[in-house]
Amino acid sequence: TIAVSGQQAGKASVTGVIKDTDGQPVPFVNVLIEGTTLGSSTNELGQFNISHVAAGEITLIVSSIGFEDYKQKVTVGNQGKTFVEISLTQSS
Repeated sequence: TIAVSGQQAGKASVTGVIKDTDGQPVPFVNVLIEGTTLGSSTNELGQFNISHVAAGEITLIVSSIGFEDYKQKVTVGNQGKTFVEISLTQSS
């Protein structure tokens, strides 16, 4: 028997939309899963999609110029999509 350690690629995905505090979509935001190389950027409508996510609890790291960095814990199911809506606060 051979044991292999390391993170398995998952079959789930995390999708979502990022808006500002006025409810307007924020384009070109970086969205990463903490501790992995998985990530995405939002499109012009503030939408993002990260594929091949393993099931379990993850932490999204969200960053964009002009906005405060943001972290959010998300529970991802075994298959299918997990939808997240995030509101960013502008930097002062």
